[in-house]
Amino acid sequence: MKLKKKLIKAITIAVIGIMSVSTTFASDLPVLTLQQAVSSALSADAAQQEAYRAERAASTQVMQDTDDVATVAYQKSYYSKLESEQVEKYHKDAVEYNTIKLYNSITVLQKQVDFCDERLAYQEKLFKQMEVKHNNGLVSQLDYETAESAIKEQRTAKEKLQAQLDKAREEFKLLAKYDTTKYSLEEKFEVEYYDYAGNINYFFDSSVDEMLQYQKKLIDVSADYTVSDGIKRGDNGALTYYNTKSSVTSAKAQLESTKEARLTTLNSLYSSLATLKQDIKELEVGIQDKEKTLVANRLKFSKGLISESEISKTELELNEAKLNLISKKVEYNTTKEAVRKPWVNFY
Repeated sequence: MKLKKKLIKAITIAVIGIMSVSTTFASDLPVLTLQQAVSSALSADAAQQEAYRAERAASTQVMQDTDDVATVAYQKSYYSKLESEQVEKYHKDAVEYNTIKLYNSITVLQKQVDFCDERLAYQEKLFKQMEVKHNNGLVSQLDYETAESAIKEQRTAKEKLQAQLDKAREEFKLLAKYDTTKYSLEEKFEVEYYDYAGNINYFFDSSVDEMLQYQKKLIDVSADYTVSDGIKRGDNGALTYYNTKSSVTSAKAQLESTKEARLTTLNSLYSSLATLKQDIKELEVGIQDKEKTLVANRLKFSKGLISESEISKTELELNEAKLNLISKKVEYNTTKEAVRKPWVNFY
């Protein structure tokens, strides 16, 4: 008996030692902060920023080479330059937004993959129990096959999540130039609810108008200066007028369609904030209930009233609810930023 106790103690110490080593190994990974990732992504975007500067330099050169400011060439170059400046600012915000979105997405996906292992271990344990019962004729063939299919589905679900995680890691590596398999990431899942103080429709409308203002100006330039340019060159004024009118009408219709599509996207995002908030509130209440159930079930288990598998099931459901809560909070924060800075959705 003493030898058995010593052996158990030795095994316990060994297991604790292994767990300690594993924990230490995991913590040895350097932390990649969100701010580091954003700064790196913006630095990596230098080529695109240089392209914007080259566009503006070209526009400036055309303006300098054009004597008459009342021409399509000069006016288009002028508004193209202003548009390039605006788009560059929008693009920088979009790079930051996408970096944060991918960073948090990787964290959540890794947790979901890990949870698949937890759920699979539980299902495999139940299946082994069922297999014994099936061999003894205590479980139907249908129930046995259903349990077997559930395990296969769980493995497939994990493969799909792993594929999503791998894809997100690759996209992040291209964007921020970091291989996240070699770093641990920060976990900041706090949420602050957002309600726009004012008329959200007006905010979206004015924001989209601002995004498209220089495209509209470029269309107006064609309408205002193309005919006069043609007359100066001795072209047929009437033909130039009608051709220009047709192309301008088409361009304005396309721009209006773009505006409506963007407004639809933004209104949908704002509406989803309310749904996500409700989901978060319900999950928080549900987690509290599941924690109470777990305490009660542990007490029942100590009295021999329920099986160990029932405890495992309750723990699994609680962990799943906590993971869903994290996922919803991350989604809420991502959506909130897409509403607060509408342009990040389009640049």
